[in-house]
Amino acid sequence: MLDVYFDEFVSSASASMTSHYSIDVGIGNPIAATPDGTDATLVHLSLGSPIIDGIMYNLTVFDVEDLSGNPMASQTIPFAHYEPHAFDVVINEIMADPTPAVMLPEYEYVELYNTTSLPINLQGFVLRIGTTDKIIGDVTIDPHGYLILCDDAAQSLFEAYGNTHSFSSFSVSNTGVNISLLNSLGSVISFAEFTDDWYNSSFKADGGWSVEQIDPLNPCLGKYNWTASDDNKGGTPGALNSVNAVNSDVVDPELLRAALENSSTVRIWFSEPMDSSSVLNPANYSISNGLSVFGVPTGFAPQYQSVLLYLDQPVQSGVIYTVTITDTLTDCVGNPLPVSSSARFAIADSLEAGDVVINEVLYDPVTGVDDYVELINRSEKIIDLRYVTLATLNDSLQVDDQAYVAPYGYLLFPGEYIAFTEMPVEVINYYNPIAPNQVMEMSGMPSYTNESGIVVLATAAGSILDMLEYNADMQDPILESVDGVSLERIDYDRPASDSTNWHSAASTVNYGTPGYKNSQYSKYEGGSNITVSPETFSPDNDGYNDVLNIAWQFGHSGIICNMKIFDSNGRFVKNIMENAPIGPEGVITWDGRNEDGQTAPIGIYIIYTDVFSSDGFTDKVKTVFVLAGKF
Repeated sequence: MLDVYFDEFVSSASASMTSHYSIDVGIGNPIAATPDGTDATLVHLSLGSPIIDGIMYNLTVFDVEDLSGNPMASQTIPFAHYEPHAFDVVINEIMADPTPAVMLPEYEYVELYNTTSLPINLQGFVLRIGTTDKIIGDVTIDPHGYLILCDDAAQSLFEAYGNTHSFSSFSVSNTGVNISLLNSLGSVISFAEFTDDWYNSSFKADGGWSVEQIDPLNPCLGKYNWTASDDNKGGTPGALNSVNAVNSDVVDPELLRAALENSSTVRIWFSEPMDSSSVLNPANYSISNGLSVFGVPTGFAPQYQSVLLYLDQPVQSGVIYTVTITDTLTDCVGNPLPVSSSARFAIADSLEAGDVVINEVLYDPVTGVDDYVELINRSEKIIDLRYVTLATLNDSLQVDDQAYVAPYGYLLFPGEYIAFTEMPVEVINYYNPIAPNQVMEMSGMPSYTNESGIVVLATAAGSILDMLEYNADMQDPILESVDGVSLERIDYDRPASDSTNWHSAASTVNYGTPGYKNSQYSKYEGGSNITVSPETFSPDNDGYNDVLNIAWQFGHSGIICNMKIFDSNGRFVKNIMENAPIGPEGVITWDGRNEDGQTAPIGIYIIYTDVFSSDGFTDKVKTVFVLAGKF
C-alpha cells in the first residue's frame, strides 16, 4: 500500500483511475487507486509488486483533477521504504549556549544529518535531552540532508537556514548533557554525550558558538570527533559543518575485562561503543567450566560498551572462568572484534593491606595530559577493586577526597598492573605504553599537587591499604624538568614510605610506564652481611641500572646501623644511615646523589657499615661498588 497526499481535495472519479499513476523500477501502474473515505486529499495505491526496502523509487502522477475539474500537471516524486539503522541519522551539531550571539539566532538548536542516500521519515522518533523527551512529528530528512531542531519561538528564524522542526520548551544545558535520538521502538539511532570540553576553546565555550561533528561517518568517537565551529556566524545549522573532515575509526574493538555482578551475572566491557544487535545476541558468547549464557544479555545504552551476561548456574568459589567471543561482534561503525577474544572472571578473594599497592605516580603532567596512579597486585589473590578508592589526607591526617577507582568492579589478577587517570586517551598517546588496555578512566580522581603531596589507597570505609608521601626532591637531580616524569616504585615488596624506594621513570620510556612493569624495577636478591645490586650502576636515568640497592642480612635483632659511602680516596660522599634502628634484614636504595644533592662522579666507591646492638653484638663491613657513566 502506498499513500499519496494532494494539496487540495481531488475528484474521486479522477483519483480512482490507475492510469494516472506510474512507478518506475518495474512497478508500473497500481492495481487499484482508492480515495480515502474521510480525507479527500488522500489516495491509497495498491501495488502489484512489493516495494523493496532501501530502494529509491519515483512516483509519477498526472491528470488527477480537483473538485472543479482542473487537471494537475505531471509531477514526479521520489520515495522509498526504509527502516533507519543505528547512525543512519546522526546528531551533527549542538548549539547549547547561544548567548552572546555571534551572527545566528539567539536560541539553542540541535542539528541532525542523514548519512544515507535515502529520505528518512522521523515521525514518532524521540529526541532525548537528559531526561526530557521530545517526540518528532511527520518530518522527513532528505538524502544527505539536515534537520534543525529548535524551540517553537525560533522556528521561523531558523527556517532561513534549512529544514526545521520545533518543540515547546526546547533547551540544552550549557555545560553538557547526554543527547540521544531514538526510533519509535526506543532503539538508539544516535547519541552525543556532550560536555563543554568539546569546544576545545575556552573563549567559544563562553557562548555564541556551536560544537560541530568533524566526521559524521564516525559518530562514536565522542569528544575526539567534535570541536567548536569555525564558521564566522558561530555555527552552520542546516549546512555542511565548518570543521567537516575525514576522521575515520580504523581501530578494531577489544574485549577488555569481565567481573561478576552477582553469583550468576557477569559484566563484560569493550574498548569502545559497540553495535547493539551483535553484543545482545547470546549465541555470540561461550563460558568455560560448563556454564552457558541464559536468556538475552542486557546492554547499557546508548553506547553498548558494557553488557550483562546471565549465567545458567551460579559460579563456584576458587574457579577461574573464561568468557569467549564465538562470533563476530562489531563496533558502531562496523569494525570487527577478533573472534575468540576472551576475558577471565572469578569470585574475588578478601582484600587486605599490602595485597594491592601504589606502584607509580604521575603528579606533575605535561600540558594536555593528566595525573595517573598505577597499582599492582603483589599478592596471590584475585582482587576486586570495586570498593577501592584513591584519596589524600587532610590536615587532620584523615582520609579525604576519596573517589572509587572502579565502582562497577575490576578484577586484578596476581601480578597485574592497572593505572587510573581521568584522561586515559591522552596518557596513552603521550607515553605509548605496551599495555594500553591497562590504563583506565577514573572519574573524580583526587588532585595531586606538583611539588608535594600524599597519595592514599584506601577502602571505601577509609581503611588505608597503602600510602605514598611524595615530593619533588625524590626525582632524579640530573633532570632539568620533572614535568611529565612519573615516580616509580623500585621494589613493590619494599615499603612505600621508604623514599629511597622511589625513582624517576627512565628517559627510554618517555618518563612513564602506566599499566606495565616499571622501568626502574629492581628486586633485592638477598645475601649475607652487606651486598649491592648491581655491583656497577649508572645513575643517568636511562632505565638500566639507574640505582644501587644496598641489602643487609644479620642474624641479630635490635641493631643500630651507621652506613656511609666514601670514594676510592677515602673522601666522604653520602651518609646513608646514621644511628638508625634496622631489622635483621632489609634493603635501601642510593640514587647516586652526594650530600649536596649532586650526582657523584664516575669511580670506585666503598660502603662502610658499622652495626651494633645493646647486647654487645657488633659488626663492621666494607663493600665495594662502581658508579659508571657514559662518555
